Amino acid sequence: MNLRFLIFPLLLLVSNLSAQNKFETVDDAAFKIDGLSFTLKKEVILKKFGKPAKIFEPKYECGFLSEAEQGNKYYSLDYGNIKFTGNSKEGYLLEEIRLAPALHHKVTFRNKLISHKTTKEEFESIFGFKISGAETTTSVPLTKSNKNDRGSFITFKKQLFTDETTTSVPLTKSNKNDRGSFITFKKQLFTDEKVLYKKGGDDAFVFTFVNGLLSKIEYWSPC
Repeated sequence: MNLRFLIFPLLLLVSNLSAQNKFETVDDAAFKIDGLSFTLKKEVILKKFGKPAKIFEPKYECGFLSEAEQGNKYYSLDYGNIKFTGNSKEGYLLEEIRLAPALHHKVTFRNKLISHKTTKEEFESIFGFKISGAETTTSVPLTKSNKNDRGSFITFKKQLFTDETTTSVPLTKSNKNDRGSFITFKKQLFTDEKVLYKKGGDDAFVFTFVNGLLSKIEYWSPC
């Protein structure tokens, strides 16, 4: 047998294993909210967290929580700062946590507290992974009063805006508005994201940092 036909599959296998090892993984079973798993039965959620502010079908186009792709209906139990999504067959996954002072629930990883006060350095110590600091893009919707001539959005790098202070962004000819030479936004916030894949799975958790502090944990699955 020609050795070429043996060597090529072996090289391909080694390449695939190497690519898989580049993903940073985490034991999802080590995450807890108020001492409970991130995946729970609906009755447990209702008993612990009470009646949701909103119940709806998310209708994702694809992914592990998509009716269209999985063939099962999914429902979201939205409590504002936390959201569970799932069904009676698979259980309900804690899909999103908005970490803020108003969140009165204890989120831990291996008994170590994770909160809106968790810094990037503390996160790296807890999980053992560096945060690259790669930029993310935020598109700011425009209204009639700050419409530009290129479309309905102005896109910035690593910026979010709140109601705390005011920042003026100088305008160029390409994004000139009808009020003058500046568009005024609220306080600039700089964001970083860290993706950690579930050990043995293709899905992951996305951790978002705002101005160096952990702001949100979201579940992600591939399409």
